[in-house]
Amino acid sequence: EQWRESLITRMSDVSMFMKELKQRFSTWYNNVDNEMAAGDDTTSYGLHLELPNDTFYWRTRYQHIGTDYNPSLGFVRRQGIKYSEHVTHYRVRPSEGLLSEHLNYFMFVAGYFSTHDLNDELLSERITFQPLSIQNKHSDTFRIAYNRKTEKLKQDWAFSDSITYKAGEHQFDSWQFVASSGTQRPFYTTFTVNYGEHFSADLFDYYANLYYQPNRHVYLNVGRGSYYYEQNNNKYAVHRSHIRLNVAINADWSWNTLLQHNTRSEKFSLFSRLRYQSAPDALYQISIAKGYDVSEGWSERIETNDETSLKINYIHRW
Repeated sequence: EQWRESLITRMSDVSMFMKELKQRFSTWYNNVDNEMAAGDDTTSYGLHLELPNDTFYWRTRYQHIGTDYNPSLGFVRRQGIKYSEHVTHYRVRPSEGLLSEHLNYFMFVAGYFSTHDLNDELLSERITFQPLSIQNKHSDTFRIAYNRKTEKLKQDWAFSDSITYKAGEHQFDSWQFVASSGTQRPFYTTFTVNYGEHFSADLFDYYANLYYQPNRHVYLNVGRGSYYYEQNNNKYAVHRSHIRLNVAINADWSWNTLLQHNTRSEKFSLFSRLRYQSAPDALYQISIAKGYDVSEGWSERIETNDETSLKINYIHRW
């Protein structure tokens, strides 16, 4: 009798849990019928199923994009594919004991992403598994993840003078560590490290971001990343950096600037925009974009792009 009452209680708990689950489902179908896309497969369709719950989350997505699908409005990144993804997590928010005093949550995450051509031949695949993801009471987050990727190259790829990848199917894996501090502080950071493989080369990389947001008017972000590749004792390194400064002068005026550089292309670029919005339906912008080739050094830089533009947007309603 005691066992039966316990079973009934557990079944009742499961029933209440299922009732509380939030659910989303959508599906779509598009067909292009114009002279620009008159092939055999001009359709795009898919479905999206999601259980957007805090404790148990699940998302399934499938999309079919025809070889000749070419919409008149908008664009698609890749044609002639079948894409699918499945992502889930299980999150626990401790409510009592020692863990509840120090942690907001800890959770487990898993995901599967794949792309096939229309003949069901595999083009790319990624399996991700996060055995540990935690956030403490200060909103600092730590995450460890394992990724296994499969990519199919149609032809040889010279990544650099010393690193080359042969055509065919490549399977490689890596471990990732991510740490970030809570954004409620004036200074906060994110730090990411990857260690593993990139196609047929060994890879170690890291990327660090420092943020400074003392008030609602100033936002500063400085980032630096380094990527180290090694293949058959050949080594190659790529470094990239950026500085982003956003200044909200008041409710009407703002000034945003971005500087970025990477050693693979040896390009340095600057983009700056002054924005004035006098009303919800009136927007004025002045932007400057400059690009430089710095392969011979900053003192020998060559200007590759110089653009200044004035944009006025006005919406008339009646």
